[in-house]
Amino acid sequence: MSKEIGIFFSRELLHDKNLSTSEQNMYAVLQNLAKDNKVISTNKKLGSMLGLQENRVSHIIGQLKTKGYISIELLKTKNNLSEKRIIELRVFYNTKGGKK
Repeated sequence: MSKEIGIFFSRELLHDKNLSTSEQNMYAVLQNLAKDNKVISTNKKLGSMLGLQENRVSHIIGQLKTKGYISIELLKTKNNLSEKRIIELRVFYNTKGGKK
């Protein structure tokens, strides 16, 4: 049995002319996964949620970063063999009128 999730899109996000539809979808997923405005997730996991390949997710995340909607911090694990990516949301939407 698969677990289904619902994703909330604010009206303001849907009408943000600076973002493509793919970027809007990714940002909505990130907003819904965020705890304290931060998300720790892999491209594989994000891609599976949106039906996208990992390289496409990487491109969309890069575009969101370039446009200033997110920042990315890479942390080395204790053994320094891998990194953990933390995505921090930089633009916030509310249901009462635009970006915060």
